[in-house]
Amino acid sequence: MLGFRQFQLSVISYQLSVISYQLLVISYQLSVISSLFTVYCLLTTEKTPTPPHLFNRIENQR
Repeated sequence: MLGFRQFQLSVISYQLSVISYQLLVISYQLSVISSLFTVYCLLTTEKTPTPPHLFNRIENQR
């Protein structure tokens, strides 16, 4: 009976280590997704300055 209890504890310990590993993988994947989203936001919100000659034309048309 004691041997079976030790076996159960070792199985539980193994399952907890697998869960811990899976959480690490999920954490890594979330950090990658977060980084990609940040880069996407930076790229899509980057504004190019209006060239001076176009700005002057816009002002002259008013």
